[in-house]
Amino acid sequence: MVQESLTNVVRHARPAHAVVDVEVGVGAVGVRVSDDGAAAATERRPGGGRGLGSMRERVAGLGGRVEAGRTPGAGWCVTATIPWPERKGPAYSAYSWPTTRT
Repeated sequence: MVQESLTNVVRHARPAHAVVDVEVGVGAVGVRVSDDGAAAATERRPGGGRGLGSMRERVAGLGGRVEAGRTPGAGWCVTATIPWPERKGPAYSAYSWPTTRT
């Protein structure tokens, strides 16, 4: 998911910065890839355009979810929450990512 997201940043965003955040919590791992770029006009290539759909399928196969969209101002953000079973505590907890960085 991180590799595909960063590939999309390079192909589409023309950012000044990209950030990868990983957090491990009780019962889940949260991953966020964000950039501050403006979307570039690109042509759709034959066989292309499966990056986000493929990420969603792979993360769903692990019992998680992927969300993606524009961030306030400029940029794009992809987040994934993946269950990480532990012997103690709940089996799953969701992350609530802030919409802006502080």
